[in-house]
Amino acid sequence: MSAKTSTTTTAPAVTNRDSELAAELQRCTAVRPISSAADYVAICDLRKANRLLYDKACQTFDPLIKTAIQSVDQARKTKAEFTEPLDRALLLIDIEIDKYEQIDSQRQSLAEQKLADEMTTAAQTERAAEIKTLQKTGYIRAAKQLAEMPLEVVIPSVPSGVPKVAGFTKRPGWQAEVYNFLDLITAVASGKVQIEALKPNYTFLNSAARASQTLLNIPGVRAKAKTIRSQRRS
Repeated sequence: MSAKTSTTTTAPAVTNRDSELAAELQRCTAVRPISSAADYVAICDLRKANRLLYDKACQTFDPLIKTAIQSVDQARKTKAEFTEPLDRALLLIDIEIDKYEQIDSQRQSLAEQKLADEMTTAAQTERAAEIKTLQKTGYIRAAKQLAEMPLEVVIPSVPSGVPKVAGFTKRPGWQAEVYNFLDLITAVASGKVQIEALKPNYTFLNSAARASQTLLNIPGVRAKAKTIRSQRRS
């Protein structure tokens, strides 16, 4: 079946191929309240017709869906032949970029430390010469005051060796990593963290409920019976 693209939800367009199913659909979805035993039998018959039409719809459209899925799967496979090598190469590229940036950062730190040592030594030598000059000229008090003054040296930053590339930027991207699940559970239980941080595993819980039924013994969880009806199609 086909449908026009729209910003609102619309019913599937009916074509000649499925017009017969569409006609039966109206009859099999006309549900009326039960007010008598005869109504009960009639609605059971409607239920049977409903399931028969459901089977017919599946038999009609499942092959089409299977063909479409196969086409999509093949397209995805072909796409992956391009994207997966590109993603692997991107990972290697980023590793090389990180490695170069780390090496340059270490170089900067060493260069700044070396520059700081050299400038501090030069400032200390200059200070010592000034003190000695003051002492020789009789300014003993001034020499003592100068010796007690803190030595201030302004160290200029060493420029980065990483070139700026037009259009290429980087920023921190944050994501959560659960390294201690029990601590997270404790935090949620104490009210420090919202309960949305924990998501029940219904696959596990439903399996446990089916196995244990009324004997299910999981705090905060109870087994709830849901009526499952079946009906012969023939």
